[in-house]
Amino acid sequence: MAMKIVIVVACVVAVAIADKLPIHAPQYPPPYHPAPVDYPDVPPKYEYKYGVTDHYRGLNYEASESRDGYNTEGQYVVDLPDGRKQTFSYVDNGNGLLADVKYEGEAKHPVSYPSHPPPPPYA
Repeated sequence: MAMKIVIVVACVVAVAIADKLPIHAPQYPPPYHPAPVDYPDVPPKYEYKYGVTDHYRGLNYEASESRDGYNTEGQYVVDLPDGRKQTFSYVDNGNGLLADVKYEGEAKHPVSYPSHPPPPPYA
């Protein structure tokens, strides 16, 4: 019984001491505000061209684009799975996109294979 009284008194003392301890708010670093960036007032001008040919997978495509200010023009060329070549050309002079799609060759569909008979019913 004396042990229970000692434990209760110790708990009351611990709560009283804990109540007197100051509560510190967590310290956070100041919020990050990046400096404003001043972009130059120079019209964009660039050119690029790339191409990929992968004989193993049958991939063959290329793309090119050039831009000088608002004048943009480019072209994509890709070999389609049906044997045709698709050429997508576009021009944008700042007043809207004008696109042209052309196909070369004739579509060849794969040979159809005979269908298998349905499996026998489960007995």
